[in-house]
Amino acid sequence: MRGKLVTVVVTALLLSGLTLYRSDNDSERTGAHSGYGNLDMDEVSYDVTESDLNRVVEGNNEFAFDLYHELDPDDNLFFSPWSISSAMAMTYEGSAGVTAQEMEDVFGFTENRSEMRKAYGFLHNRYNTNDTGYEINTANSAWVNEDYPVLEEYKFILINYYFSQVEELDFFTDPSEACDKINQWVSDNTNGTIRDIISEQDINRLTQMVLANAIYFNGKWSNPFNGTETRHVKFYTADEREIGVPFMRQEGIFNYTDDDDFQILKKNYEGNDVSMLFILPKEDNLAEVKGNLTLEKLEEWRDDLEPTSMRIVSIPKFDFETEYNLQETLEDLGTNTLFDGRADLSGIDGAGYLFLDYVKHNAFIEVDEKGTEAAAVTIGGARPIGIDRRPKFHANRPFLFLIQDNETGNILFMGRVNDPSE
Repeated sequence: MRGKLVTVVVTALLLSGLTLYRSDNDSERTGAHSGYGNLDMDEVSYDVTESDLNRVVEGNNEFAFDLYHELDPDDNLFFSPWSISSAMAMTYEGSAGVTAQEMEDVFGFTENRSEMRKAYGFLHNRYNTNDTGYEINTANSAWVNEDYPVLEEYKFILINYYFSQVEELDFFTDPSEACDKINQWVSDNTNGTIRDIISEQDINRLTQMVLANAIYFNGKWSNPFNGTETRHVKFYTADEREIGVPFMRQEGIFNYTDDDDFQILKKNYEGNDVSMLFILPKEDNLAEVKGNLTLEKLEEWRDDLEPTSMRIVSIPKFDFETEYNLQETLEDLGTNTLFDGRADLSGIDGAGYLFLDYVKHNAFIEVDEKGTEAAAVTIGGARPIGIDRRPKFHANRPFLFLIQDNETGNILFMGRVNDPSE
């Protein structure tokens, strides 16, 4: 089987007003950015302590669950918390004051920016090493309006710690070409899966910068499904519809656990560095147990997973695309100043007249059983005579899934299947 996951985040930073209207109260935002006080521009290091790395991962994972609970409960859902966090971390590097505090609270960023950016650099290098049986690529870019003054310290951090491409564009007189270049970068870094995330309607006379992150994943199951076992079975949606969809079927040994509310099953991709975790409610309605989906519960489940002989694992094939404008959602989570003239992003230009205009997030996922020679392998085992008391994992109702880095526990992608036929 092959799983393709692609997601792109684009953020546009807009000039919030003309310097003509600057008041004396704004003067404190026009000096050197405090976050660059200990920045060594002659040396770059990705040596990060385990505790600092864990703080970045925990912050990303907490944000993943917070965002999951804020998004529409009635539709299929798919997003990459790591992609959003990466784009917002580049924004955070230029923030100060109340804006920085709000971003720390919402995204779990740490006050020690030096160690935080080392962790992001470390994880970027980790995820772009493709020698373990799967393909994963993540990329950052910064697109700056021609002649707009960006601090050298800020550009240094983007290039050296976030591995960002930094390029000038003419947003004002040639917005069409600017959009074409950004969309081409998006296509190039998502293997052509996502092509048009930004249009001329997203650009206006105040646009000064676009920050983007793209992440692409293509993985094969370490224990593939046999395509000849796929069959149509009923899936019961949250709105009480019954739909026939193709289910992949398998039996064997899986990492598995359960509790009063959920069954949890882990399935590795080749190389065993990345896995998909399926979280299936025991009752039909995922919304009724939504409050029990927490990061703390996830960590408990991870600790409790153990090899278990399963008499059947049955998971629907699914593919869908999602598009989000996250401004209102992020404001609800606590970014109260980031999207208006109160924003303090003085670390980008030294002046503090930029604010975030929008956060667009597009994602695509396809999960099926094709694509590898190993897909023809049948996984089987002897069944005991009489009643088979081994557990069954039959995902015939809405379920949650996430793609995680097995070593660090970092959540790369997160989603919910409400209707696999859509």
